[in-house]
Amino acid sequence: VFDSSSKMLFGSGDKLKAEYASEVVAALSYLIINSNDVPGLIMFSDKLKKFVRPSKSRYQFSLLVSSLSDASLYGGGFDVGSALDFFLKKVKSEYSVVFFVSDFISIRKGFEKSLKLMSTRFETIALMIRDSFDDKLPDVNYQMSIQDPETGRQILIDPSTVGKKYQQTALKQKNAVKEIFKSTGVDLLELHTNESFVVPLAAFLKSRAERRR
Repeated sequence: VFDSSSKMLFGSGDKLKAEYASEVVAALSYLIINSNDVPGLIMFSDKLKKFVRPSKSRYQFSLLVSSLSDASLYGGGFDVGSALDFFLKKVKSEYSVVFFVSDFISIRKGFEKSLKLMSTRFETIALMIRDSFDDKLPDVNYQMSIQDPETGRQILIDPSTVGKKYQQTALKQKNAVKEIFKSTGVDLLELHTNESFVVPLAAFLKSRAERRR
């Protein structure tokens, strides 16, 4: 379940969050196929953007990668509740494992019922993709112009003045997200776009598997 909303089209480094997240999902899909399992994909913003049904087709990996690379499938608001409801309607197999991929910045309370239902019926893992600017502003002595990716509204800020408040607010929001997933029984892994995901993701999955033996 892949967040392709406008807020994922941001990157202060070499990669947008959406690019990094796509690489994570492609790597997981490759691993799933090589394990003789079947990957599918739901891309969403404030509406369903793409649904790739799980399939054993030899073209499945190419279909997933081409969907993740399709620029027309990105942009728009963020409605996680609708995405989860769609998943619960379409996926019936109790052996399914759900990877929920987003930065979770715009997540709000109110969808916990759907999330709890999902985690009860399926193994559910949340991958939180974060850019360094999501957590704190750069330590610079000049003003910055920032723009809301959904509305296009721009404001001029001075990091030296608002940086501390920004960091406190970002941490509060992140902790609220972690609490939501913890309360609904969903395991959460935080990944950063300026770091390789290979080692932390592998360690996370190994640790999770050992806990469930």
